[in-house]
Amino acid sequence: MKTGSIVVITGPMRSGKSEELLRRVKRFQIAEKHVLIFKPDQENRFEEDHTASRDFRQERCIIVPASSPGYINAHVDESVDVVAIEEAQFYSVLSKTDKTIVDVVQGLSDRGIEVVVAGLDMDTERKPFHFMPELMAVATEVIKLKAVCEGCREEPAAYSYREGKTSRILVGDGGYEALCQTCYNKKKK
Repeated sequence: MKTGSIVVITGPMRSGKSEELLRRVKRFQIAEKHVLIFKPDQENRFEEDHTASRDFRQERCIIVPASSPGYINAHVDESVDVVAIEEAQFYSVLSKTDKTIVDVVQGLSDRGIEVVVAGLDMDTERKPFHFMPELMAVATEVIKLKAVCEGCREEPAAYSYREGKTSRILVGDGGYEALCQTCYNKKKK
């Protein structure tokens, strides 16, 4: 029986989460592992059936309804060694019959699959984002990345900031800034 693992890659906007996920995917591919990549249907920044990083790396992926992360299981058979899940913060549970993204990830790992998950840890109000805290808690490894602060351009940025009080979820980069704590607090005043 293979030993599974769960790696969570997290941080604010523009911190390199997708780049790190795709870097790891590439290493697994070089090792000739069978890798499947998933992203939620809400993530529409790039081509529909691809996930991409800001440095223009991209890989084909499978789209899963954000409201039904359990559909990931329908695509994973015994031949799969690695599952990569992009934008995990978008997965929520709208149906009581569906599994949470945490249930799915733990189940895959229990089957001996290496799971790599990327997603924002906090929203723009610095509140934990959906199931990300639970994913971080069950992970065998957590990688918390930082961006360069777009306010002062000096400090590491741990927060995603957006003007206004609109929806908690706004897909894409529009209006977001990666900020350090000092710059975040200045903007919030």
